[in-house]
Amino acid sequence: MSRINRSLVFGGTAVLSLFVTGSMLLAAPQAPPARKLPSLAPSYLSYVKPDGRDSLLRRLGVSQTIVDAKADTAPEKGKGTATANSAQKAVPNAVKVAQAKIVAQQAAAKPKVVSRSTGPAADPGIIGYALSFRGLPYRFGGTSPNTGFDCSGFTQYVFGKYGISLPRTSYDQYHVGSPIAKGDLKPGDLVFFSTYSRGPSHVGIYMGGGRFVDSSNRGVVIQDMTTGYYGERYLGSRRVNN
Repeated sequence: MSRINRSLVFGGTAVLSLFVTGSMLLAAPQAPPARKLPSLAPSYLSYVKPDGRDSLLRRLGVSQTIVDAKADTAPEKGKGTATANSAQKAVPNAVKVAQAKIVAQQAAAKPKVVSRSTGPAADPGIIGYALSFRGLPYRFGGTSPNTGFDCSGFTQYVFGKYGISLPRTSYDQYHVGSPIAKGDLKPGDLVFFSTYSRGPSHVGIYMGGGRFVDSSNRGVVIQDMTTGYYGERYLGSRRVNN
């Protein structure tokens, strides 16, 4: 035979004492199990800030939410593991996207370089383009292949094809760009000579190997600047970039 002895209240929790065959049984509500936040792989902790944003991508100028580290725990079994796995996959993928973006920006900002050597027919470069006019007759004051060139009209036209603006006369062209020593000449440099008058009265385009292409009284031809007429009249060289 059992009977209720009494009810005690401690901190809002009712304790019911029962006497059964001379023994006292205590019944109390059980505490709910502890709820754990999903864990992230240690190798990616450096990528994720407490607010759930990727700190590395932020330094690269890309803001992207990778994982919510403060997310409520899910009642479904295994949801914490799935969240961590998603974070592990998302971080490296987002880094690759950011790196690709930076490479594309650097490529777009890279300055265009003017070719100074003979190349394929589709892009012959300054020397190749100049040689395409070989045999064209000389014309004093000429600035076009339709009429013929003089020496400075020829260099002005060829360089203009590559976005490099030269003055009209050889005297003015001698004062643009940077002076170059004869031993440091490269294909595409301008070479000047004192011919029919004092000073830089003649100009051509250096090809390499001591040769240059110009428009003289024989038309557009290849000349030797190491010996002979032009070897004795060499005055100086200039390098001009766009």
